[in-house]
Amino acid sequence: MRKIFIDTCYLAGLIFPRDRLHKICVEIASTLKNKPIRFYISEFIFAETLTVFSKSGQYWKSKAVEMVDLMKNNPNVEVIPHTSNLYEKGEKLYRERMDKQYSHTDCTSMIIMKDKEINEILTYDHHFEQEGFFILLKEEEK
Repeated sequence: MRKIFIDTCYLAGLIFPRDRLHKICVEIASTLKNKPIRFYISEFIFAETLTVFSKSGQYWKSKAVEMVDLMKNNPNVEVIPHTSNLYEKGEKLYRERMDKQYSHTDCTSMIIMKDKEINEILTYDHHFEQEGFFILLKEEEK
């Protein structure tokens, strides 16, 4: 079965219609719907998503909470919990990649992807390509 990790930018793109990736996120969601895919997401991604919308007003904050709930309740989505061990592994990778602009959340996602043998990620973040992963969100060239 195909395995795909979900990143914050994908959730934000689905939630916010004026996001520059909204159209591609919606198209990909439609394409992937009802396919034999196991999705993975971490509680770090949930925290980051809620943070992105924290200053956007009550309406958008509620949309972010709805998206988190949708992911948590989807039987095709495995939620990876925020553990001290995962935090430490992410911090270790962060320290090893001081020459990169990886966030700690990116590092924890990369750790999960390596551990779960996931090669694809719903993101546009080129940092994942630098680590050998395939990003599924690419903006069209202008």
